[in-house]
This record gives sequence, C-alpha cells and structure tokens, in this order.
Amino acid sequence: MRAGEVKLGVSLFSYSSVFYLGEKSLTDLLKKSKEAGAEGIEIVASQMIPGYPYPSREWLRSFRDECEQLGLEPFCYSAHLDSGLRSDRWLTEEEKVLCTVNDLRCAKDMGASVVRTQQTISPKLMYEIAPWAERYGIKVGVEIHPPHTLSTDVWQEFIRVFEDIDSPYVGIVMDLGIYQEYPYDGWINVYASHGVSQATIAFLLSALKEGQPLAEVLAVLEKQNASEYAREMAQEMFALYRPYRPDQLADVMKYITHFHTKFYHMKNGEEETIPYRQILQIIKETGFSGYLISEYEGHYVYDEQTVSCFDQVREHIAMERRLLNA
Repeated sequence: MRAGEVKLGVSLFSYSSVFYLGEKSLTDLLKKSKEAGAEGIEIVASQMIPGYPYPSREWLRSFRDECEQLGLEPFCYSAHLDSGLRSDRWLTEEEKVLCTVNDLRCAKDMGASVVRTQQTISPKLMYEIAPWAERYGIKVGVEIHPPHTLSTDVWQEFIRVFEDIDSPYVGIVMDLGIYQEYPYDGWINVYASHGVSQATIAFLLSALKEGQPLAEVLAVLEKQNASEYAREMAQEMFALYRPYRPDQLADVMKYITHFHTKFYHMKNGEEETIPYRQILQIIKETGFSGYLISEYEGHYVYDEQTVSCFDQVREHIAMERRLLNA
C-alpha cells in the first residue's frame, strides 16, 4: 500500500442482526459489502467462523478464496481473547499469548493482514507477542473501545509499550466510538420509551453541552426524584459522550493498524454522533496508509424494518469517500 493510501472496508459485525436471524448468509454479507463499495472486510471470528477458536484450515482458505473471487481483501481476523475460556479458572498470561499465536496462524490461513485483539491482553504481553507477529508477517492491533479514551491509564501504558517496542507489527485498532460527542436519536428514544420525560432528556442534553459535572447532574435528578432509568441515562451519557480532542489522534497515528470507523446512524448523508469531517481531515493530513473499516452499531436500537443495516453501511462508505476526496 502506498504512503497516504486509504482503503475503505466494512466489519461484518455491521450485519449482526440479519446474520443471527438467519436472514442472510455469510456469502450474502460479502456480496452486500462489495455492493456498498468496500475494498476489504473484517470478520468477527467468534461470531461467524465455525469452530472458533480452532477453525479448520479448509474453512479459512475457502473463505479467503471466496473473498478474492468477489474482489474483496480478507483484511482483518477479529479475534476474541476470552479470559474465561476455561470453566475452572481465568487464563494465565502465558495462555493468552498462546491464544494470540493461534489467532495469528488462523489469520495467516485466511490471508488476513491484521489480527484484532482486545484489551483483555495486558500491555506487557505485547513484548512477547511482537516477535510472533513479525514471524507470521501479520500485525496485532489492540482495540481501544468506549468508554476508554487515549487518556485512560491502561492506554497510556499501551502507548509507552508501543514506543518501546518500536515495531510496525503491534499497535492500536482505533475505534472511533471513543469520539462520540452527542447522543443520536435512537439512543435517546430508548430511554424515552422507558418513561424518561422529555423535560429530563432536555435537561441532560443541555447539561452535557454545557460540560456540567456528572455529580451535579445526578444531584439534580435526586432532588427531582427522577426514575432509575433517568439516572442510568445520565451516567451512560456522561461516560460515552465528550468533547472531541483531535490532538491526541494525531499523536498516536503511527501506532494505528487500522480504524474501526464506528457509526450509529446516518442521517442526511452525515453520521449523528462522531465528528467525521475533522477526524478524516487529520487522517489525510498525517498521511495515514491503511483501512477505514465501517462498523455499524445502530442495530442495538433500530430494527431492520425501520433502518436497513445495508443502506446504513452504503451511506457511511459514501460519506467517507466524499470527505476523503474533499
């Protein structure tokens, strides 16, 4: 991939609802991704690969071949590092490394370039994983995910470790969900459906915009004898939504394996919660090379009859392409 070359892809997790219900097959999802304008895909192994964490080589190679026939790159093998894999105890640190090595082997058979792992792996284990990633020629990216931010202690430690290792084979999968600024309509409507009044919702949204401390907001709700759902809405809102800090993104760009361009709802050609225009401008200015993997999560609040996941993915990729070419 050339310096500054950005490719657009999709996480098959975006289609979870129709896949779980058996409405679409894995082949259908690949075809829909291609139709949406994707160049590559990320597959969530524990969700869609039979036999995970020990799938057959035959299945992995067959999937690779199917992707290639459709003109798609099987870019990322999204692993699930389950600390509770055993019923009698938690996995040891050594066993977590072995699980990751197994995921690298599977990714190699599938033709992937990246293994996405999770923060259940500790920063210090990256020292042991980096040589294995280099041996397989496949990057291992740890996903940063809401409610964490780059300022969270464990992520400051990850960044220090990546600086120390100084290898292109370990880094960060940057989930843009950490940059949510404002709730989207569907999320708000879930709480409204549980009886949170419009007056309370308006108060919470105003408090969020004004940067009021959560403790003060909860104190007001207590005085108003607000419902449990209203207090829950406040706590979740203030944990997920915060002002965007573009300076941090530029600082860690060299460690990013790829982006999960998370989104929750496309409305009039724009995403409702995340400042994509500013973020993609930084991606262009820093000369990032790699994939932006669209990851739709609106299916948590919208049913498929109301909002089509396929339409959402297509609109999101079109928005990214438009902003990148602006």
